[in-house]
Amino acid sequence: MQALILALEHRYYGASQPLPDLSTSNLRFLSSRQALQDIALFHEHATALMELPASTKWVAFGGSYPGMLA
Repeated sequence: MQALILALEHRYYGASQPLPDLSTSNLRFLSSRQALQDIALFHEHATALMELPASTKWVAFGGSYPGMLA
């Protein structure tokens, strides 16, 4: 099917720590709205980086929280 599979890491997990600690004030950037914006920006970046045609179809999937974002 000539598919390209990309896996995203949600901010605040793994190496995606935007701030040095998980204090309440730093968790203000941990929201579904921010996560959806991250996905949109990743889509834009990946499309440009890999020179994908504008007609390229994207499929998002996941389970639990990632599934809700998809």
